[in-house]
Amino acid sequence: MKALNYPLIALVLLAFAACDKDKHHPTGSIQGGNVTVTAQVMHHTWFIPGSKVFIKSNVTQFPGTDTTLYDSFKIADSYGFVQFDKVVNGNYYLYAKGFDVNVAKPVWGYLPFTVSVVPGESKELDLQVPVSE
Repeated sequence: MKALNYPLIALVLLAFAACDKDKHHPTGSIQGGNVTVTAQVMHHTWFIPGSKVFIKSNVTQFPGTDTTLYDSFKIADSYGFVQFDKVVNGNYYLYAKGFDVNVAKPVWGYLPFTVSVVPGESKELDLQVPVSE
C-alpha cells in the first residue's frame, strides 16, 4: 500500500511544481487578454537584423543597458522583427542593441509602451524601436 502512495505523492508534487505562475503578476493572474507585441528595430530607414531585443515589465522609466535586469529577450529576424507573445497588461520597455552594417557601427535604443486590454480581448501591437549610434 505504501509503495503505491509514494508515486502518487510524487506525481502530485510534480504537477504543482510544473505550474508556472505568470512572472509579471505576483498573484499569477493575467490581468488582460492575449496580446502579441511585434517590434521592428530601425536605424533611420534601415532595419537591423540580428539585434537583441530585451523586454522589461512593470517599469515606467528606462531600466538602462544592463541586460540582466530584463525579463526576456529575442533575436531579430532578417528584417529586424521580433515577437513577444501572451503579454499581459502593464507598462513595459523594449531595449534593442545591434550592429548596423550600413554605417559599420553598433546601435542601440529603447521604447516604452503600455498594454491595456479587457479580459478576453486579444490585441496585436506593432511597434518600431528606433536605434542610433
